[in-house]
Amino acid sequence: MSDTASRVSTAGATHPLDPLTPAEFRIAVGSVRAALEGEGRLLFADVSLVEPAKSEVREFQSGQPMSRQARIMVLQRDRQCTLDVLVNLDSGSILRCQEVTGVQPP
Repeated sequence: MSDTASRVSTAGATHPLDPLTPAEFRIAVGSVRAALEGEGRLLFADVSLVEPAKSEVREFQSGQPMSRQARIMVLQRDRQCTLDVLVNLDSGSILRCQEVTGVQPP
């Protein structure tokens, strides 16, 4: 089994549209905390699954490795800004982190 497949299996998701598992949630939040270390107080307003393309869902077969991503809305309290962060749950890497202006997180 590949390293990616073992991490996904360990995280517990068995279908691309399953809700985030507790393990995936920890990976997502931990990745953001590590990336923003020293940036002040963070409020995690929303952590949600990024749904894959419909074609990926249709082609999925049970037991097949899958890649999943989480989208996190973070309020950076000291800077008074909102960040939209995309995390790869296989690697724990930050794919995108951008400030969103003129909004408050959900």
